[in-house]
Amino acid sequence: MVSSMTKIAPNARANAHTPNDALQADAGAFATDVARVFARPHTPYFEADAARRRLIQILATRVTPSPQVTEAFARWSARRLTEAFMPDAPLGFVEALRKSEGSGWDPADYRRLQTLLAEGGAAAKLLRHAVRIDPTLLRILEIMPPPMCRPRIVSLLEKTELAQLFAQGVRRVLQLRQNDASAPHRLAERLERSRTTIALFRALIAEIGLEVLAPPPVPGADWLVPLASEAKIRDAARRFENCLVGRIGWLLCGHGAYYEVVGDEAAIVEIVRDKFGMWLVGEIRGHANKPISPALFGKVLAHLQRHGAVTKRARVNNLAVELAVAAGMAV
Repeated sequence: MVSSMTKIAPNARANAHTPNDALQADAGAFATDVARVFARPHTPYFEADAARRRLIQILATRVTPSPQVTEAFARWSARRLTEAFMPDAPLGFVEALRKSEGSGWDPADYRRLQTLLAEGGAAAKLLRHAVRIDPTLLRILEIMPPPMCRPRIVSLLEKTELAQLFAQGVRRVLQLRQNDASAPHRLAERLERSRTTIALFRALIAEIGLEVLAPPPVPGADWLVPLASEAKIRDAARRFENCLVGRIGWLLCGHGAYYEVVGDEAAIVEIVRDKFGMWLVGEIRGHANKPISPALFGKVLAHLQRHGAVTKRARVNNLAVELAVAAGMAV
């Protein structure tokens, strides 16, 4: 009988420090380390509030389990635990844990939190003033260019995918203005005025400029001017009294390009991109969408054909397409 008990005891001890289903669900990747500190049923862990449970998860990976550690984890305050077992914690770490919410925290998220707080700057300031902190916010702040870490801007970027696209667009703007030291600050102030996510991306598109995102696929001439900027498109739409402004998204998505015929017979020329990537002649209309003369039509057609408009393939700018979708301009 004694021999049998001897064989069972090691397994019993091992099982006592194996996380149960409840701990696995709550602590996730940290469950095994927490179970080494608090044996089943892990009661002291579950009696702690959410912030202390998160702290225990982190500290459990940094300590050698012992009765003294178990006692400290069960009874000490979060601040005392941090001072004793995590002296390298950045300023504001305990307060950030108290504001932490949401599920799915993993080791990388805690590292992000510590790194962002330790680096200081705009992201750390935003975290110190945040009402709630969750993994998505941390991932967004990690992506954001520092000048853009402003509460109103960040609040409009609810997904990491949007933050990545936004950051890509911001980098494009700042690359165009790399010789202007005040550009990051002024850009942030402009974008911060946006009230919706769509407005934010439309403002970013306006800052980049359509001529950068969607350059004309066919060269113009002294009588045929590409409408490659938002200002030019809006001005032409006003003068011609047409719906050209509504085609900005079409242009950004690489589906069309627009030109203005200047001279005695003014007109707007559209070329469209078919499913094979070929540029074809679209609508050519005068003021208020009136038909143009056969002579002008022939002149425009000859110019476009001379530059391969009906045969050349054009590469769509991926950044332009993604920004257009985010700005609600896709058609």
